[in-house]
Amino acid sequence: MVARVNCLDNVKNSQTNNNVITIYTDPTKTNDKKFLTEIFPKLVKAFDSEKFEFFFIDEYYAATKRMCAFDQWKNDYEKQLELFVCEVSGSELIDCINNIGWTDIDAIICAASKFKNYRYTSINNYNSFNVTTTPIVTIGKRMISQIFHDNVMSFICAYFGTKHPANCISHKAVRGRLIKPWPKNVRLRATYPRNKERPKIVNIFSNFSKYEDKEFFSESFPRIASNFGREVQFDYYFMDNLNESSKRMCALDQWKSAYDKQSCYFKCEAKNVSESDCIDIVGQSDIDNVICAATMINDYTNTSLKYYSKLKTNRTPVITIGKNLLEDMNFFAAKMFICLSFDFKFNKYTCASKNDTIAKFANQAPAAGISSIFTGN
Repeated sequence: MVARVNCLDNVKNSQTNNNVITIYTDPTKTNDKKFLTEIFPKLVKAFDSEKFEFFFIDEYYAATKRMCAFDQWKNDYEKQLELFVCEVSGSELIDCINNIGWTDIDAIICAASKFKNYRYTSINNYNSFNVTTTPIVTIGKRMISQIFHDNVMSFICAYFGTKHPANCISHKAVRGRLIKPWPKNVRLRATYPRNKERPKIVNIFSNFSKYEDKEFFSESFPRIASNFGREVQFDYYFMDNLNESSKRMCALDQWKSAYDKQSCYFKCEAKNVSESDCIDIVGQSDIDNVICAATMINDYTNTSLKYYSKLKTNRTPVITIGKNLLEDMNFFAAKMFICLSFDFKFNKYTCASKNDTIAKFANQAPAAGISSIFTGN
């Protein structure tokens, strides 16, 4: 018998329902990958008549796609496990889903209608657990965060042992701990593993309908990306046409860290080829782009305009790193700006001698429109 796994039914009651085994997970993390591919299949086999419910709390767009796939595969454990195994292998999530099979139109409707309710419920519930780790298994108002096979079995047996005596006979019932919310004065922040540096984020604000912006992305950006490669993360904020900028952002989201594809796309659109044709030329999953546009079209644009308004500039393109701002960009200025902002934490072939560069760049700073890296403004 196959376990009934549903990620949307009874969402609001999941925290207090003693008949549901709820799993909060971030499938991008090592511990979660092991749980989903090794421990979860054993749980389904041991408690095959019980209801499992998933809440994914990784990046919102990925969580939406996974949620909409699970919405179609409610009672198909084999497909659910196949997805987890495929993701762990390093394949792209959308490729895994397409290979396993789903109905495109149902996925679009799911993403457009259920995304925000599901996402907010996932995050709000997880934030009430007073933990910062995943995976988490909850039943009613109790939970466990020490996730290994025997521990999870003992926890579930405390509630369903009488229905599955053969599987629970060797496991002492453990009721877990009562879910206690964070104190009201505690504000949760993003955390980074101690052995991992914070990402080097470069924000680029642009109105792609302007000649100067197209020139920057077609000529300077490919050279910048080639110099810094995966050592920095480029985040984009576009303020041109709502529909076009949303399609562009959705495409760039699929090509995250694939800066060769991003550069190819920018060069294409700079030649006044439509964004849709450029996306097709570079290559992208149509269903992926439609789901993104359905869920994120307003968020992308509103976020871009909100952040840009705080820069107190009317020019584009501009680059920001932390509180530093660069205007009137060219390749040399942008490259040195990135080197200086991150204190030359790149190899010597990317960033030359620090003292020589500062002396040379400081003389050009006013002309380049650098408002804070030297002045502190």
